[in-house]
Amino acid sequence: MLSRIAESLFWIGRHVERAEGTARLLQVQLRLFVEEPAVPTHTACSNLLALLGVPAATYGPLLADRDPHTGHEALVELLAYDRHQPSSIAYSWEQTRDNARRAREVIPSGVWEVVNTTWQALPRVTPRAIRSQHSYLDWARERSALFYGLARGSMVRDEGWQFLQLGRSLEQADMTARLVTATTFAQGAIPWAAALRGCDAHDAFLRTYRGWHATSQAIEFLVQDAAFPRSVMHGLTRATEALEAVSGPSYGVGLPGEARYELGRLTQQLAYLTADELVDDLAGRMAEVQRTCQRVTTAISRRFFAAATEQAWTTEETH
Repeated sequence: MLSRIAESLFWIGRHVERAEGTARLLQVQLRLFVEEPAVPTHTACSNLLALLGVPAATYGPLLADRDPHTGHEALVELLAYDRHQPSSIAYSWEQTRDNARRAREVIPSGVWEVVNTTWQALPRVTPRAIRSQHSYLDWARERSALFYGLARGSMVRDEGWQFLQLGRSLEQADMTARLVTATTFAQGAIPWAAALRGCDAHDAFLRTYRGWHATSQAIEFLVQDAAFPRSVMHGLTRATEALEAVSGPSYGVGLPGEARYELGRLTQQLAYLTADELVDDLAGRMAEVQRTCQRVTTAISRRFFAAATEQAWTTEETH
């Protein structure tokens, strides 16, 4: 497969998943503003924006100009509607369309139409009503689901499909790790219930554990349960499978063995952690997930996209 096509499909997978993951993060945070008001709004907004790699110079003045109790408006503006903010939903869909245009010859018509109509429907003005904001976030999630549903039903399972899945799976693991980290900023069981709902995991969690018994179980489910499709472990496992499909069975010291090594090392570390070990350094473990995704992306870019201009993803690390 041409390097530019592979690269475009990889980044389509990442950007569509980033748009959905950001929508989920915002919905969880908006719920917590209502259900768990113990953390000041200004602090919660600053923490989440820093977690997503938005420079303090960008969000600092915006939050300073808002009422401390309504600072969530700036949060939504930056992460949902700002087309110049690399972490926003609108920016992710614009980048998806740009990459889809470059890979137009291998993308089914129905998938292209979803990308193009989504881009055209992106709002130009930020609505002020809370109801409109929630509707937009629901819409963003639905468009990502529609994209992947059509792609799954119409794309040939060749290298192009695997690069799309590779990008998507890495981003899904990364975004779930960020959501878990964001949830640690609050205290008690309420934030973890909101995080489960944000991942559409609440019902599956209750069926798996036969009810709610401990917060640590929610953390285990979102991080270690490979059977749940939005867990960190599932994303890492699926990324490994896609990487092996495009790079062949041979393992070596160099690339792409480097990317497989990084994924395998992290997968094994997470798989054998006890609940206490996971909870004791949860933020540190999730930061390592993000750093690993960054290293894997760099290794994949060097191995497969050498002929194209290397893209830099938006600050994978937390501070």
